[in-house]
Amino acid sequence: MDKLIEGLRHPNVWAVSVQLLVLYCVSVGLFFSFDSVNRSIFGPQKDGIKNGKALTQAAVFGSAVVSNALAVWALVFLSGKLDTVPRLAMVGLPLLLLVEKHVRAGRAHPEQRRMELLLAAGATVGIIAAAFALMRGCPIK
Repeated sequence: MDKLIEGLRHPNVWAVSVQLLVLYCVSVGLFFSFDSVNRSIFGPQKDGIKNGKALTQAAVFGSAVVSNALAVWALVFLSGKLDTVPRLAMVGLPLLLLVEKHVRAGRAHPEQRRMELLLAAGATVGIIAAAFALMRGCPIK
């Protein structure tokens, strides 16, 4: 027990990498900016989504998949330029925040539930697929 307490008193145990902290913030901002672009593009077409037009729904889902995969690629590229290994938590945290945002928006506005579901599903598929493709062997946190 004394070794554990002595180890916790060492200053390097509590050191935080500012570069990693900034990358986490950049990743959240990156994914939310791509999501807001998707929302602004397909916002005027809410009626087509609500009425069940398959082409509009496929466009929303496909756009969400591609844009979130591009966000993962941008994060991996940025991490490579900074000589930092990207963490899976850098894409997991924004994914959870995006899904939570879409669930809350779907509950608050039931008429937009289908659009929110498509955006959340597209974000999930895009982020997970791109993380599996581009981030093999990366640490979790």
